[in-house]
Amino acid sequence: METPVHPRVLNKGNWSTIRRVVADGVTDAWTLAGGTALALQIGHRYSEDLDFFHTRSFDVDDLLARIAQIGDVRVLARTGDRLHVLLADLRISFLKTGMPLLFPAIEYRGLRLADPQDIAVMKVIAIGGRGSRKDFVDLYCLLKGGMNLPRILSLIERRFASIDYNAYHLQKSLVWFDDAEAEPMPRMIRDIEWHSVRREIEGAVKAMSG
Repeated sequence: METPVHPRVLNKGNWSTIRRVVADGVTDAWTLAGGTALALQIGHRYSEDLDFFHTRSFDVDDLLARIAQIGDVRVLARTGDRLHVLLADLRISFLKTGMPLLFPAIEYRGLRLADPQDIAVMKVIAIGGRGSRKDFVDLYCLLKGGMNLPRILSLIERRFASIDYNAYHLQKSLVWFDDAEAEPMPRMIRDIEWHSVRREIEGAVKAMSG
């Protein structure tokens, strides 16, 4: 995969907010994953949110207090192990993940970016729940970038070895586009059409079953 060289996926205002968050040390123990971490590494689309993950439990009140010292913050949602906030027009999520990542994070501008292979695992798991169009687009770009579906599924087996999951259900979910059909395409940098996304993923699933 490419070295992170695509800062334009986030606008200048977002980067200004990120610099303040990083300077305060709020994200030191966290790993940025999701579509933004992928976009920073492959430059396929714009993004407007950050998804940070940690393997340990955290004090939501303490974290929120630290963020509030940076600027005006609005809580969008919170539970015992999740916090979603809006900080200066940048949506930031902090989530606990029960399973550690498989690969070392990549350092970039004070952020720890999840490896694209770990992001691929998360994307397939997300699609297995209720995949958004962004998830399918991200998976498409991973596949076009040289990753293959059998490899991703083998990584899922490694990461979730202690959990009984349904591999057949995951594969079926990858070609269930009904929910995503109702959503718009994300703001793209690369010229990618939705029908190409569907065709590529359908072909990858068919190749596995054939």
